[in-house]
Amino acid sequence: MLALAIARLAGSPASAQSSGVGDANTSGVSDMEIAGVDSFAKVYPPQGDALKAARKLLLDGHYPEYVQQLKIAGVNGDMQCMNELAALYNEGRIVEPDQKKAVAIWQELAAKQYGPALYNLGLLYAKGETCAKDHDKSLSLFSQATQSGCDYGIFGAACLSQYGYGGKTDSTRAMALYEELAAKDSPLGWYGKANLLCSGAAVKADPKQAISLFERAAQAGLPEAQRCLSDIYYYGEKVPSSYKLARHWAEQGTAQGDAECQLRLSDFKMNGIGGPKDCQGGISLLKALAEQSVLEAQNRLGHYYRIGNCVEKNLVSAKYWLEKAAARDYLRAINELACLYFYGEGVPKDLKMAFELNLKVAGLKNADPSERASSEYGVGLAYDKGWGVKKDLKQARIWYARAAAAGNPHACNNLSNIYMEGRGCPANPALAMSLRRLGVKNGCWMACQNLAADYQYGLNGVSKNISEAIRLYKKSLELRTENPIATLELAKIYEQGLAGKGNRKLARQYYMEAAKYGSEEARKKLGQQRNQTTRKCQK
Repeated sequence: MLALAIARLAGSPASAQSSGVGDANTSGVSDMEIAGVDSFAKVYPPQGDALKAARKLLLDGHYPEYVQQLKIAGVNGDMQCMNELAALYNEGRIVEPDQKKAVAIWQELAAKQYGPALYNLGLLYAKGETCAKDHDKSLSLFSQATQSGCDYGIFGAACLSQYGYGGKTDSTRAMALYEELAAKDSPLGWYGKANLLCSGAAVKADPKQAISLFERAAQAGLPEAQRCLSDIYYYGEKVPSSYKLARHWAEQGTAQGDAECQLRLSDFKMNGIGGPKDCQGGISLLKALAEQSVLEAQNRLGHYYRIGNCVEKNLVSAKYWLEKAAARDYLRAINELACLYFYGEGVPKDLKMAFELNLKVAGLKNADPSERASSEYGVGLAYDKGWGVKKDLKQARIWYARAAAAGNPHACNNLSNIYMEGRGCPANPALAMSLRRLGVKNGCWMACQNLAADYQYGLNGVSKNISEAIRLYKKSLELRTENPIATLELAKIYEQGLAGKGNRKLARQYYMEAAKYGSEEARKKLGQQRNQTTRKCQK
């Protein structure tokens, strides 16, 4: 019922990241066993001499030379290098993004019946990237790739069946195609079959066999399998977690230039996951990807420079890398850039710019829901407070409701306050309290603090319950340590013995915390206690 109420409130608005240290290693995987896992002896698909030479330049950090080597080899008729160059243009990695140029190269290669290019074109039609979705066209291109002897043709057709991509899903058909590839000892067949065995689609789930197949594909040098194994062992999906194996497979993919594996390894090194902590090594991996225009790497690097994680805090560098990613509409970077302008970190404070950046993300229908919700909350806050835009409580309610419907905890709390106080609308205490509880459930420190006060003083229709108030104040402190109000109220509760017998020692600790975080009332209280102690000593 609450979700429906929030959805109705949303109406039509005005137009406009892992942690953990060491190795959980619950699987009991030893270093000896990890050493026994074969490093990849091959790269899949196999590379010709020209591509090997180019890839070495990539791994050594010579990015312009890498691109130039691909171009020269392509002019000399090396289709493998031309295919990789097209992929760079399509992703905007190292070179400026140019999907038209990528498609033109793939079409030129497809005319020569080059299988990987036919597969890549088929993917574009399957996903509707740079063109309208066309299931039949993608299937035709995959069929041509198969006829050219390329395993990716059958793999593409299997993916169409498994995921639909505009057609009907058919896991049984997908498994049959993966089995066909596996019978040819194709790593793609092992990988695809493993995915279905993990999910239990078309066949009974068999995690043990799935892991075995993933490992065969990963050992053959298939980056997709290496990524999967890294995630499976990190999250403990289908198998007991092992941070050491998660890091091992990320290292394997990184060694052959896979950006996704490199992002994972950077995080593992920076947080000491699965091996020794190596901040410099982790940041170096991230910088290498950022220099290659990998958007998530630019976003993370900007974030780390902003907060000073594993690098010295540098707001100029933070702005530089966030702007790089934001220029290509990377939503996380736009959101964080909005924070820089909102707080005036490394840039002149500009509430209008912060509002416009949040509005840009909030208005994108294809944005990640959590990112969009964060920006919707930012837009609502701007309308609520009149920050960077004319104050408009109706628009504030609409945007808060949108964000709350997506689960943003702070939007739940702020919308609750509006309806509790009846600001710009009729008061609705029942809806306000439901929103406040939803904010608590979703992890809003302020909602926890507000509900704690309700229980402490018996406000807003809630009966007094000191035990519940203490629990909620402490939960608020878990979510936000620097919280002078929650610490002050806890100090009062323990000093006055509202939870039973008084506890002056614990009360003083909380008064000291509240004073540390700026509570003038706590400072006065501590001053009074010092004066009382002094007078006692003088007597």
